[in-house]
Amino acid sequence: MHISGKVLMFLVIIAAGVAAVFSAKMVHVRNSWLKKADQAESTLVKNKIELAERTKVRNELRAELAREIRGWNQTWDALNMQQSAQGGGSLASTEVGTVNGMKAAVIYIFQPDPDGDGAKFVGSFRATPAENQTPFAPTFKVRPSKLPDWQPGGAGWRIRQSIPTASISRFSDLMLDLQKLDEELIYRQRNVQTQNALAADAQLKLDKRSGELNGEPDNGGNASSLPSWMIVGLVKAIEDDEEKRNAVLEEVDGLRRVIKKTYDQIQKIKAQNIARAQRLPGSEPTTVGSNDVGQLETAEQ
Repeated sequence: MHISGKVLMFLVIIAAGVAAVFSAKMVHVRNSWLKKADQAESTLVKNKIELAERTKVRNELRAELAREIRGWNQTWDALNMQQSAQGGGSLASTEVGTVNGMKAAVIYIFQPDPDGDGAKFVGSFRATPAENQTPFAPTFKVRPSKLPDWQPGGAGWRIRQSIPTASISRFSDLMLDLQKLDEELIYRQRNVQTQNALAADAQLKLDKRSGELNGEPDNGGNASSLPSWMIVGLVKAIEDDEEKRNAVLEEVDGLRRVIKKTYDQIQKIKAQNIARAQRLPGSEPTTVGSNDVGQLETAEQ
């Protein structure tokens, strides 16, 4: 074989070896790219499903936000609110008026939460706007105990043209409940006043009756011009009268005993005299009564 053929054969062998090596690498790279393509395709399908779900959630949230916005209507934020000179819980702001689209209507005011967590509902107010300022009069009964919770004089207040109907109903129900509690409180206070008046009247009558029964030594400084029972009391006066009556009864009983004893002595003496008279010579019989006979027999014995 010619030398050029040998060289060519050698080159062909070298080229075949290089081709085999590169073919193996190419197959490996191709397999890796096919694997990545399969992974990318599965990821794409997964992302499409997740995107569809998130798109659905986004649309639902947008629809819910739109519904909520419709319930709240126009809003004025970051306002500086002041206490109105009208008093009674009235407020005023120089940062909102007809120039800002404020109209004469019932609006809803919120104040910043002192804890920095959102805003707190103050209440519904009736706005009577001017060009660059608006006073707000409360449409509900402002309780003095709630005024310290309001913090006018600072920024961050919010006004909403409307709030959801459910919130209005809840607020109205709470105001109605408070009104009922106020009426019940007034009724109970009047009842307590009536009970106190009755108790005071009863105590006055009790003291008067107690004074009548137990006496009043001073008796308003008129002791000298009043009967004794009004000074010492009916109980003591009755006890004294009973003691006097018992003493009189005891005395009368003694006198009766004396009279009885004297009468018995007289009858005894009379019977003795009759008996002696009958013993005298020439005496005539004397009619003796039953009492005299008894006395006579007693005397003879």
